[in-house]
Amino acid sequence: MRIAKLVDAALEAPVVTSFTRLGYDARSRVAGWQPLSALRMDGKVVLVTGATSGLGLEAARQFVQLGATVVLLGRDRAKTEAVRAQLATAAAAEVL
Repeated sequence: MRIAKLVDAALEAPVVTSFTRLGYDARSRVAGWQPLSALRMDGKVVLVTGATSGLGLEAARQFVQLGATVVLLGRDRAKTEAVRAQLATAAAAEVL
């Protein structure tokens, strides 16, 4: 784990690299992270706010792929319903 700490410190020094693909790739390899697709959330319920775009939409997609029941919350009812319909057709998980 000493190598992992050194890599982490090197990535943190300029700060920006922590929030790039480079930071994620380096940390995941050195620290032995499991790929996200290896995790399962069957039987879990997740509430996602801001689910119609950006990070909220991507989070909702990921949770659906992991098997969670996803409850979407958005300001625009029509957009939220459109996203719900889109995610529901693309997954076996329940999207509310």
